[in-house]
Amino acid sequence: MNKIVFITNRLPFPGTDGRKNMLLQYIRHMKEIYPESEIVNLSFVDEPKDLEHRPKEIGRLIRLSLPGMAEKIYNIFVHSLIRRRWPLQVSVYYSRKTHRQIRDFIRKESPDFVMYDMVRVAEYWSDGKGRKVLSYDDLLSLRYRRQLDWFQYIPSVLGGFSNKLPRSLKRFADLKFVQKWLIAFESGMLARYEKKVAPLFDHLIFTSPAEAHHFRKATRHESCHGIPMKVEPDAQPKGSRRYDKNKLVFVGKMDIPHNSSAAVYFCERIWPKSSARCRQPSSISSAKARPPKCGACRTNIRASS
Repeated sequence: MNKIVFITNRLPFPGTDGRKNMLLQYIRHMKEIYPESEIVNLSFVDEPKDLEHRPKEIGRLIRLSLPGMAEKIYNIFVHSLIRRRWPLQVSVYYSRKTHRQIRDFIRKESPDFVMYDMVRVAEYWSDGKGRKVLSYDDLLSLRYRRQLDWFQYIPSVLGGFSNKLPRSLKRFADLKFVQKWLIAFESGMLARYEKKVAPLFDHLIFTSPAEAHHFRKATRHESCHGIPMKVEPDAQPKGSRRYDKNKLVFVGKMDIPHNSSAAVYFCERIWPKSSARCRQPSSISSAKARPPKCGACRTNIRASS
């Protein structure tokens, strides 16, 4: 394999969150398996200052441009609201000019392997001889549907792509009475779109093996796999470690909607029953800043560095 391409909806580095760490894992493992290959990253740039942290495994990085304001609005109203063809997140990422750039690159360089990062970039599918892989991360339709019961605790129901909405629509989308309808709409659109694009790709990847199994049965796709995140400690601790059985730590970025809603679910549904069984005072900590406000454990939850 001579050339491997990753098309990512944001920079896959540095490893500051779960998704970026997952993408770095894919990139580094591919480089280990095919050490002589060139890895090219075609990416939208979320943080320009992070460009200097490009890992050595990525031989080239080519910047992609988001659609302009007019094209975003056209995509949203025509393709999402009227034709019901694309989820909102596909509309705010799709640019015809960028699609031509990707097609021209694939036609010219003929990569052996192309991985598309999440369904929001699936519309950039381009013909070529190489194997095509779509990394779903999670089933976003299911993730959003689960958040319907917890959207009042969530900073932004649509997650990271909400910042790509036109400013006027983003202000409208941030209104709480709109959010429940919006997340239900996006969940329904994604449920159809996730299945619609699956046959275009040779392989489908999920973080969860359970979700991969479910989606394989739903779509009858021949190659659908779950690849969990691999964690290797930098150094093995020496001697025994002290454990406090009355303390729990929640690890995750609290500005990520599914993380904050998961913490709320734990606090309100599980924590009261668990803490009631403890003979000693117990506490829960968040390993990241800005922990969510959980009614059941608001007095106990705190942020830790």
